[in-house]
Amino acid sequence: MPVEVKKQVTAEDMVDGDGRCASAPLASAAPAGEGGSTDPVTTPINPAIAIGGVALGMTECDVVKRAGPPEKVVIGTNERAERTVVLTYVHSVRSGIYNFNAGRLVSIERVEAPPPPPKPARPAKPKPKPKPSAT
Repeated sequence: MPVEVKKQVTAEDMVDGDGRCASAPLASAAPAGEGGSTDPVTTPINPAIAIGGVALGMTECDVVKRAGPPEKVVIGTNERAERTVVLTYVHSVRSGIYNFNAGRLVSIERVEAPPPPPKPARPAKPKPKPKPSAT
């Protein structure tokens, strides 16, 4: 069985502190806003890309392309001075905590889905009026 060769992770494969990718491929999925530019964080996910799943070994931007903009981004370094990134999705179809090391997805942790919104209370039924007695 051949060994899978992955392309080297480049700066374009990594997200910034807002969860945006340098290449901004999502911008082509929606029409440009005022001034002819789009914001990849508020641009809807491209449905053609979102169909695929998320797998270990994907780059940061591969995950953002499929899962959409993250709700929280934490960028740091580990003890080997490698870049670490944690992308958190709570209110998403792909809810989870995605952990990256050196630009590649190394683990996905499940998060509890937020509780469903409370159902509105039904209005009380009016009590029937007593019938007048015939005397």
